[in-house]
Amino acid sequence: MVLVVLEAQEDSTLLDTEHLNWMYKAGNAIADHPKIDNVFSLATIKVPRAGLVPFMPMMPMPVITGTPVSQKEAESLQEAIARSGKLSKQWISQDRKMGLMVLNLNPEIQQIEKLAALVNDIKSKLLEHKLPPTLTYSLAGLPAIRSDVVGSLKNDQMTIIPCAGILFLVLLAVIFRKPVGIILPIAAVGVGILWSMAVYVLTDQPITVISNALPILLMIIGISNGVHIVGRYMEETGGQPGANAAAAKRTVHHMILACGLTILTTAIGFASLIAARSKLLTSMGWQSVSGLALLYLAMVMLFSLYLGRFQAPPLPTPQAPVAGLVRAIGIIVVKHRYIWFVLALGAIAGGVWSGSTVKINSGFMETYTEDHPMMQTFNTI
Repeated sequence: MVLVVLEAQEDSTLLDTEHLNWMYKAGNAIADHPKIDNVFSLATIKVPRAGLVPFMPMMPMPVITGTPVSQKEAESLQEAIARSGKLSKQWISQDRKMGLMVLNLNPEIQQIEKLAALVNDIKSKLLEHKLPPTLTYSLAGLPAIRSDVVGSLKNDQMTIIPCAGILFLVLLAVIFRKPVGIILPIAAVGVGILWSMAVYVLTDQPITVISNALPILLMIIGISNGVHIVGRYMEETGGQPGANAAAAKRTVHHMILACGLTILTTAIGFASLIAARSKLLTSMGWQSVSGLALLYLAMVMLFSLYLGRFQAPPLPTPQAPVAGLVRAIGIIVVKHRYIWFVLALGAIAGGVWSGSTVKINSGFMETYTEDHPMMQTFNTI
């Protein structure tokens, strides 16, 4: 069911003839859609009326029979609503400024892609008829919300992933200042994510509200492992700058197991979601495990094939700012290890206490910000 929330502006009401005229035409246009079962609105209200033949039982007859809507029909509708408290409560507010059009969809349409296409068709049908200047509308209902959420998730991915890629690109350039530390990690992560998305499509595993964060998680995990591999490559070529091929072979031989164990432990953690009762969490578990496996395969292939073809970055000198900062922190921690141990215990205790009071929010509308049109419509309803 899709709701069209109508609101009359200024001094007008929904029972004005121009508003009823728009409702009638827009409702009939939507009702002609093969995937819309029926449409109910103020313009389709039926009231009991006596039959044409004496002694014939009263039959429900529409108040509005066509366009343009006459002033007499509008007054008849207003009188019918005034007589029936049920009509007033269901279809229009007390001040006659807000009301609903109810669109009952075909129950066989369940897939989000078909629902999104149907919601877009409804929007197009509504736009075909010129809206009176004193009338506004917005869509609500679960299909409209689901369609809007999917659109928002797609827009987020189109924004977040490129921004994260640029950020990682700049960070890797600052850290390594060599192509090997920039091209290979980014390429390996990109290939792994593309393979993962392809597998999700082939296995009909849609990206959900929860798994929407998975591409970024794969990017973070892949870049961090790529940094470790390039760092090891720097160490292996430190004493033999010209032996890139041999150094790359030693690096891959050592890091293929280390990175494999790292990704394996991460995959085991995500695999625990498979036992969850929520279908969304179960889907997230399967997608995470398969995505991590494909990410690891992409990293092994690209680094094994191309690592030795790049010159390794130079090892950081003791005078480097980052190395000096890390070394200074290590010296302070070792020198005052008992104090830091007590502080660590305090942090653990604080974390346990904070975790025991955490609130589990199962709300769905938190997907939106307060100023989002869908949230404003929800608050209005």
